[in-house]
Amino acid sequence: MFGQSLSTVVAMALCLVLATYVQSVTGFAFGLVFLGLVSVFDLVPISEAANVITLTSLVQAFVYFRQQPLLPDVKVIRPAIVPSLVGVAAGAFFLLWLSGNDMYLLRLFLGSAIIASAISLVVHVRHRRQIDKPGVFALTGLVSGIMGGMFSTAGPPLVYVMYRQPLQPEVIRQCLLLMFAIGQVLRLLMVIMTSQFQTESLAYAVLAVPLVYLVTHANRRFPLRMSHRNTLRLAAILLMASGSALVMSSL
Repeated sequence: MFGQSLSTVVAMALCLVLATYVQSVTGFAFGLVFLGLVSVFDLVPISEAANVITLTSLVQAFVYFRQQPLLPDVKVIRPAIVPSLVGVAAGAFFLLWLSGNDMYLLRLFLGSAIIASAISLVVHVRHRRQIDKPGVFALTGLVSGIMGGMFSTAGPPLVYVMYRQPLQPEVIRQCLLLMFAIGQVLRLLMVIMTSQFQTESLAYAVLAVPLVYLVTHANRRFPLRMSHRNTLRLAAILLMASGSALVMSSL
């Protein structure tokens, strides 16, 4: 935020507000919406925006787990933890390489990930009668970790797999938040160690925390009078538009 124009700061704040609102509706799309909007309007570099997401996500997870004890059923996510950490490391190094060599390819990857996430929002997920095998969680953790390491948005693959498990919604939410938090801690350490952490990222994260709280609280008090399904479709349209714009610009 230091040395940047007021219009850029205001635009970043608006992106944070919109991303937070979508997150409050879908439960996972904060990073995707924020990164997509920031990239489409070319407000800050992708790596800097990803660092903002990392810090904001860690604050959200910290606040949540201070208030909510871990449920016993979260152990179902254990097979995904180590592969996810491997994926985060690989994704972070891949981002570092692409940022210095091929920004067009980086935008193409990001746009494709956002489009896939938009589709996953409107695809009906069939609940399984039994918990998936550990290998499914391990593979999903690896893919999610790569996305988390590159863009700080590990959600889509893990969200899709978790929401088809025969588990209570709160257990699923805890599993997702726990996985995201573990991955974000490793990613933060890696970007600091490789000197990829900018002071602007910290400034925007400080700006994001009160905005996230206010928007989330306002949505609970004054929810949009629209069915959950239609709200998801609206969020999917937003993701599809931003993802398609990134893909087209990279091509």
